[in-house]
Amino acid sequence: MTIVYAARHCDYSNPEGVMPFRMPGFPLTGLGRRQVQRLAAYLADRNMAAVYSSPQLRTRQTAEIVAERCGLGMMMSDLINEMENPGLQGRPLSEYKGSPFIALSHDSETPGQIFDRMYRFVLEVLHKHDGNVVFVSHGDPIGILREGLLGNDLEPWKTR
Repeated sequence: MTIVYAARHCDYSNPEGVMPFRMPGFPLTGLGRRQVQRLAAYLADRNMAAVYSSPQLRTRQTAEIVAERCGLGMMMSDLINEMENPGLQGRPLSEYKGSPFIALSHDSETPGQIFDRMYRFVLEVLHKHDGNVVFVSHGDPIGILREGLLGNDLEPWKTR
């Protein structure tokens, strides 16, 4: 049986205090590197067959450390990328109340679109690998995948 582990990237630098979404940059902080060492130690003895990352720097850095500890290379997939939200990308976090990463602009991906691509990724890795798999993605896509797999309504993700 294959187990697919979902991991959110670890703590990253955001000195300008913006909503990064798919912007380049945003490397792991020292805290983030310590966090990923704990994650890598946890996964190292779990028969990992593959480590995947979204294309964003913060996820790549997280996945690279995990892959090295597991004795594997890292693969990337756009299917597990951060949500596409060009209308809010780069906007100051201070402009938004509550959880800004749930905010959607008129031109963003819908929660249903995010679920569909994340679920497609899970099905692909289950078909492709015999051992366990970890993928490093982002908080909202992972949360949306979880809620969709549980059969919960994804519409609240638009307004939280």
